[in-house]
Amino acid sequence: MPSSGNVERVAVFAVQREVEAGNLKGRSDLCLGFGNGLAVDQKVVMSELKRGGVKLHPAEWCNHSLRGLNIAIIAPIRETSLQTYELVLELSDPSPIRTGEHFATLLKRGTYVIQYRQGVEPQLVSYQQTCCSKTN
Repeated sequence: MPSSGNVERVAVFAVQREVEAGNLKGRSDLCLGFGNGLAVDQKVVMSELKRGGVKLHPAEWCNHSLRGLNIAIIAPIRETSLQTYELVLELSDPSPIRTGEHFATLLKRGTYVIQYRQGVEPQLVSYQQTCCSKTN
């Protein structure tokens, strides 16, 4: 189980990279969801991202009116070795549900490997996109 506090910092770092990669920082309809059973303090993650200038809503905001884009942190966040964490993020668009589809459109899924230790900024070790085209 990842150390308390470390997992939140790693989650914030990964979401920041996802927002930057997708040029999503200026969007006002961006939502963040957390996988079932994910052992992370969601309020801390949301607060840190907002403090960093990312405009976010809880995933329920996007899902309720079928709008915006969802970034989801999929459970679990794993500590693969000392100070190295692996987590999966998904980017999806819930709007197709409005037109009768059963599921949101998955735009992108990828695995982040991040090295982090207290007192040092997190470092991206690797990113592997595992779903969907890079043109979406």
